[in-house]
Amino acid sequence: MSAVLLERITAGPWQTNTYVLAAGPQSPCVVIDPGFDAEPLIDVVLARHDLTPAGIVLTHGHLDHVASVPNVAASHGLTVWIHPEDEVLLSDPAAGLSPESKPLLEQFYGTAKPSFRPEKLKHINDGDEVSIGGVDLRVWHSSGHTPGCVVLTTDSERLMLSGDVLFNQGVGRTDLPRSDPAAMKTSLTRIMDAFDDGVEVYPGHGPSTTIGSERSRAIQ
Repeated sequence: MSAVLLERITAGPWQTNTYVLAAGPQSPCVVIDPGFDAEPLIDVVLARHDLTPAGIVLTHGHLDHVASVPNVAASHGLTVWIHPEDEVLLSDPAAGLSPESKPLLEQFYGTAKPSFRPEKLKHINDGDEVSIGGVDLRVWHSSGHTPGCVVLTTDSERLMLSGDVLFNQGVGRTDLPRSDPAAMKTSLTRIMDAFDDGVEVYPGHGPSTTIGSERSRAIQ
């Protein structure tokens, strides 16, 4: 079954987008990238549409995309899916932060080393087709921003959740620890070759866009 209900939640110091996908109201749903301060806003969306969370999927392991994972997963007894190459960031978030961002980690969590690893964790890999609560997701491993970045597609690949790979008028940073500019270029080229202009793109930050709008600038 395809997702026909999509809600975007934007929160936290990095204004990260969390998404809630479902086949429709009064049904199970999937939560994508529950970041800083997203948990109460997710609850609002769940109540508004009478949704029941069935799982969490992460586009990558950066702190701003996973900060609410433990609470949301524990509250609803959820399994979390992540690419294995980014699993380390759940237990060592500082490994993915730029020098200017690391003080924020101490500001929020003090000198303790925080962990965002949930009790139930599964891996997703390139080409996987995962069905969670009636929502079918296809996984496209798209390394570059992080080694374990993925892009997710649904609705017969007409809707893309691009995480921090592709933005409206931009692409993900490749100057961070564990980033790889060459891998990012390869990932972007693959995406542009695989999808037509009309595919809707919902990124990890900022407004939505389309493949057509981003095609020329994404692979420059």
